[in-house]
Amino acid sequence: MRILGISKNYDADHSATNYTFISKQRLTKEEREIINTLSSHVDVAGNRASITYHGDFADIRSGNEEIFMQYYDIEIRESYDWWDFKIAFNDKSEKIPQKVFDKYIVDYGDVTMDFVANKKRTILEICGVRVDCSVEMNMSISDLLFEIKAETLSGVYDSLKVIKHYCEYGEIMEIPKNFSNTAQDLANLLDTIS
Repeated sequence: MRILGISKNYDADHSATNYTFISKQRLTKEEREIINTLSSHVDVAGNRASITYHGDFADIRSGNEEIFMQYYDIEIRESYDWWDFKIAFNDKSEKIPQKVFDKYIVDYGDVTMDFVANKKRTILEICGVRVDCSVEMNMSISDLLFEIKAETLSGVYDSLKVIKHYCEYGEIMEIPKNFSNTAQDLANLLDTIS
């Protein structure tokens, strides 16, 4: 057996599902207490919550994932080497134009990108991606997702274009020179779906 890559904080043992939720701000004691009630497997500390479910039939309870995303800005989920990323935008202070929703919702089978309403937030959901764990990155996946959020809020949609192409064709697009560094980092992280 040969190790192809190492991803810190994840058990890619093909029988576990890992969740990491991250907020820019430290959660209050009351908020952490609410999060602790959502799963007996959750480990809550500061601005982060982590869950690992071992086995094929163990997973987060229906509806609880949405509650986590009411408190956290980022979700990273890994299961059987397939990854889902979620980025929360507050509807009042972090408005995304409707044209972005219309242009970047993609559902072509296994890999999807969608914007989903969740109480007072809109969640950008990127589901079913493959990650190249052998790539050396200058930042963590969570930092990259926060960069994508900041870029999107500033009206730069290069990373969304990378994901849209990935969803439609199952491959990584060649990044134009005028695209952002964030889009290039995202393209480097993705692995072709075979």
